[in-house]
Amino acid sequence: MKEYKKGEVLYNLYIEQEESVPVIASLFGVSGDTIVYWMKKHSIKRRTTSEAVKLSYVKGRKEMLLCKEYEELLPKLYLDEEKSTAEIGEILGIPHQTIGCWLAKFNIPARKSGASGVKNGKWKGGITSEYNLQRAKFSQSGLPFKCFERDLFTCQTCLRSVEVSGRLNAHHILSFADHKEHRFNLDNLITLCVDCHFKVHGKKRKQ
Repeated sequence: MKEYKKGEVLYNLYIEQEESVPVIASLFGVSGDTIVYWMKKHSIKRRTTSEAVKLSYVKGRKEMLLCKEYEELLPKLYLDEEKSTAEIGEILGIPHQTIGCWLAKFNIPARKSGASGVKNGKWKGGITSEYNLQRAKFSQSGLPFKCFERDLFTCQTCLRSVEVSGRLNAHHILSFADHKEHRFNLDNLITLCVDCHFKVHGKKRKQ
């Protein structure tokens, strides 16, 4: 029997590890409907929409706090010891894509051959930019959750709920970077799923 059909496997991923249906489906290369079908077969109760969005929000906050713990460690591993993002990810037990995001968040420059650590002229000691500080402040403000509540935890583009899409983003209609006065304006926020949020920013990058 395939792993995704086993009740103990689904219970561990969905209940104990608190993963979403889309994440579990991606792990096994099947559709979300397939996972839901086998969860029903094994009487695994699904979360309510409210429970799902709260869990998504809490997990996002935990990840943000975790990355702060590594703010001093990352430059040592990446610049001084010249380890790759994959090697750092393996050491910390975190996906290498996440390591890449954290390097950018902390303004740690891409490593050049023969220029590491303090020898790298672009390295500024891990000073977090004003933009990133404002981003962190926004994430902790409670506005994203208020946006989700107002929009009934549903992507306003594809109309998928958080339980179907897996995760929601509070998107700034007037960009966060260019419109400082609207960064903390609830009316400037709209709920998008991760896929639709990526498409919106992808289109902007091409313009």
